[in-house]
This record gives sequence, C-alpha cells and structure tokens, in this order.
Amino acid sequence: MDFKEQGALWAATMRLEWAKYWFYLICQLACFVFAIYSIPYSHSPWPGIAVAVIAVLAALMSVHPEMKPRHKFIYFLLMAALLAIEFRAMRKDRHEAALAEAKLQNDQDSRLERMLEGEKQATHQMLIGEQGETRALIEQENKKFDAVLKQDQREFASTLNALLQTHSQDNQHFEGVLEREENLFRQQQDLSEQISGRLISGDQPTPLNACSNKGKTFPPNAITTIAGDNAFVNFNPSGAPITGGAILTIGNRRVIGFDVVPATTNLALSIDFRDVNNRVLLRVDKNGVVNRSPLILLHPGKSRFLIQDEYGNDFLDINYINSRTFGVTGQVVYCGRTIPIAVGRDNCMASGGSSVIEITEPACPRQP
Repeated sequence: MDFKEQGALWAATMRLEWAKYWFYLICQLACFVFAIYSIPYSHSPWPGIAVAVIAVLAALMSVHPEMKPRHKFIYFLLMAALLAIEFRAMRKDRHEAALAEAKLQNDQDSRLERMLEGEKQATHQMLIGEQGETRALIEQENKKFDAVLKQDQREFASTLNALLQTHSQDNQHFEGVLEREENLFRQQQDLSEQISGRLISGDQPTPLNACSNKGKTFPPNAITTIAGDNAFVNFNPSGAPITGGAILTIGNRRVIGFDVVPATTNLALSIDFRDVNNRVLLRVDKNGVVNRSPLILLHPGKSRFLIQDEYGNDFLDINYINSRTFGVTGQVVYCGRTIPIAVGRDNCMASGGSSVIEITEPACPRQP
C-alpha cells in the first residue's frame, strides 16, 4: 500500500470517527482550547473551574460508546493538563490572597504608627505645659516669699514677737516649697535614670531554670542569667561581691553589661550595638543614650529595660528579677547582624570569669 492509499484510508477513518463521535470530539477540542488558553499565568482560571471541566470529561467518559484505548489516552491527557491548570490556579489564588493580606497588615501598621506618634506628641506637649505651670508656681512662691521678708523687716522695729511668728510661718511655707522642689528633682532624677538604663533589683523569686532543675549549687555571690531555656551562672572565685561585668560578650566586645551603683544594689545597664562598619548604632550607659537606629527604648518598670523594633515587636528584654538573677530574652545587633542570645535548649553553664554569656564571632572591621 503506497502513501496515497494510506492517506485515503486515514481520511476515511477520520470521517467515520467524526460521524460516530462528533459530539465527544467537539467537547475534547473545547477542553484542549481551554487548556491552551490557560497556559499564560495571567489567563489562569479561578480555582475550581478546571475541576469542573475534569468532572465534565469524567461524565463524558462514562457515556462514551465503544471507547478505545486512544480515546482513553486523550481523556487522561486532557485531565492531566486540567489538573495542572487547577494546581497553578490554586497557587495563584493563594499568592494573591497573601499579597492582599500583607498590604492590609502594612496599612494597619502605618495607621498604628501614626496613632502612636500623635499620642507621643500630645504627651510631650502636656509635659511642656506642666513644666511651665511648675516654673510659674515657683516664681509666684518666690515673689510671695520676698514680699513677706520685706514686710518682716519693716515690722521688726515695732514688735519682735510679730517678727518671730511671721518668720515661723515663712519657714513652714519655705519648707513646703523646698519639699515640692525636691519631689520635682526626684521625678527628674527618676526620668534620667530610666533613660540611662538604671535598674533597681526586683523582689521576685528566681524562676526554675536549667541549672536549678539539675540540682547544681553555686557560691552565694553567683549571678544567674536566664536566657530562654538556658541558664548561665557567673561568680567571683575569690568570694567577693561582683561589682560589674558583662552579661553578653561577642568577639571580645561587651555588648550587654552592667555596673553596680556605689553604696546601692542598683545597676547601671550598658548596651552597645554596632553596624556593619563598627559604628555605634545604639549605646546605653550611665552617661546617657545614643540611638541612631529605628529601635525604641522603653522602661516599663524600674527593674526592667525593654527594646522594641519599629513595628512594636519586642527586640531585647532585660529583667533584673532579683539581686542575683537576670532574665534576658531576644537578640542583639553585632557588626550589622542580628544574633539571638539563647542558643540551644536546657543548657546550664557556669564560669568564674567576668562574662556570663560568650558568643565567639569575628571582630568588626574598625574604620579609620
């Protein structure tokens, strides 16, 4: 049989196939066109449409008369293509939903940040107003005091008793003014201590930790730092009280440390964050605060110092639980990299050195 005869036989077979299965062929052709149209990512149908078409094909297979292997192959091929289209449509739908949710979250964060900024400005204005009222009150009291003294001088020659009585009243009044000024000074001092990272020992019991759970004992002067599930114990081998040291060192640099305020159990906290060029990014010590980062410094209580990121999430939390226990959670910035404090789980480590937690990292490059 030559090529011409084969072509004629093939054409006759196709005509017979069309005459007998024209409806099913049209449905298969429609599904094929749908699959080709859905190839571009932008033409992906809604989730569920390709499954519906697969259901239609399955129904056609169930009623297809005298189904041959080639017919089954075409049905299965179309179903596989439609199944791949459905998977991609589901993935596209989830991706678009995730983008929409992220945009909504960003909008909510922006609104919250604007609201917090407004509250901050309102609080600042209120503090300025209160300071002005306090200064005006002090000036008014000083004027009254001067007037009373002048009148006392004029009346001194006439009656000494009246002068003594007036002077006693003036002393009482002056003591009230001094007491108010002392209260104002203490408030300003408390605010200064909060900004500079002063911590006062809490009175909470030491929580169960990796060292206490394992039944280990340490000298009375030992200081325990609880970082997540880990515990680090530092003590002076000579038995003397610890007057300062490092809570965390990285690459021979004290990143978190403390110094005991003389004649008290209070601590002056020190924090030193560096960027990738070894420049100071955030510094807190007894001299004050330097902050060139978007981090937010908070002092929720006299025994707690909290650093949050620009979205209000806790970044570093230091809690002076009691005179022998610190709680440290979060992360630090070293060489422009964020390094978590706690590594591992349920570890108990003790040392007689000056550093509680030591993380070995290469030194930052020092710029000229």
